[in-house]
Amino acid sequence: MVSEDVIEDMPFLETSLVHQSKSDHDAILFGTIGGIPRGRGSYHKLMDSPNNSNTTRLLKDARRKLGHLFDVEERYWAQRARIQWLLITDAKIMLAFNQMDPRKAPGIDGIPGGFYREHWVTVGEDVLKFCRKALRDTKNIHKVNNTLLVLIPKFDNPCDMSNFRPISLCRVIYKIISKALANRLKAILSECISKHQSAFVPGRMIHDNVPIAYELVHYLCCSKNGPNKGCVVKLDMSKAYDRVE
Repeated sequence: MVSEDVIEDMPFLETSLVHQSKSDHDAILFGTIGGIPRGRGSYHKLMDSPNNSNTTRLLKDARRKLGHLFDVEERYWAQRARIQWLLITDAKIMLAFNQMDPRKAPGIDGIPGGFYREHWVTVGEDVLKFCRKALRDTKNIHKVNNTLLVLIPKFDNPCDMSNFRPISLCRVIYKIISKALANRLKAILSECISKHQSAFVPGRMIHDNVPIAYELVHYLCCSKNGPNKGCVVKLDMSKAYDRVE
């Protein structure tokens, strides 16, 4: 079931009556989409089965059901694509601004976040107006997208470019826009990124991989002479989200 708010946000959503014994929170649509992997698995099992009249009939039925599931999923994502997800209010913009550290180094204009916070009564309305246009009306933000790149040495006496850490000094207004978008993405980030990616996602810690690695190595050591024997490949990884050496 869905609420009136969902129907209002998704005008192309197809609705139907459900028996009153069903819960008001029965995830009909998501249950249908979640059945695609099961339907695909059943179809592959039938493909590997001996060929006879019964298998042919079951294959035809499974193909029809799987096609229906794919059609439902396609319509679902088409409906979601029509929603103006980036309708960010002034409250969301202010939340992003208040989450920023006013003591951070300024951008190319030399104006830090503390200046905007100190003189918000004067410049606040103009900042909100610019952010609203950038987030709602696809306003060109190239005027505030100029960035200073500063190389911070990782240790004393650096002798190679890899010994420096590049830092981008963006304008405060650009930071507000990017922070507002980041706050919106946090709500769906875990659904878009694989569950195997344990870093850079709220609620996940890369340290969780350490005990998993220990368990895997222990398992391989114990089964090195058995049927499940394997090997471990050690990689020298430098900033895995950037490159692998």
